[in-house]
Amino acid sequence: MLFHSTKISLALLAVAVVLLASSRLAEASNGTVDIRIAKAGLFFGLGRVSGTMHFEGHNYRLNVSGITAGTIGLALAHLRGQAYHLRSATDITGNYTVASVGLAVAGGKKVARLQNINSIVYLQLEGPEVGFELSAALGGITISLL
Repeated sequence: MLFHSTKISLALLAVAVVLLASSRLAEASNGTVDIRIAKAGLFFGLGRVSGTMHFEGHNYRLNVSGITAGTIGLALAHLRGQAYHLRSATDITGNYTVASVGLAVAGGKKVARLQNINSIVYLQLEGPEVGFELSAALGGITISLL
């Protein structure tokens, strides 16, 4: 009898954990992100980045810094997209891995996906690029709120 009640208790505990975890994801929202990049690179890319996130009716200025490997050229890009799985504005802060692809000869398009190293938050961005850049880059960046 004790064994049976222990099994039921463990099953109820497992259900409670699953419901709690799924409710935390259900509480998460998405934000929109707008980033402007001026970048130069010869295998390693460095640049100046300014950005804004719109989340739950408020705008937040972003500070973005980092380095990528796999970039040749000089380009300006204006990337827009979504920040996924945010519960608060501060969830966007942290260290991200970056995978991006871009080709610009006078003009082109850039696509980037950024994954927060310590959470399920990620950014999916794309937009126009001007200049000359050939990029199949991997790297790391840090995002903080200003």
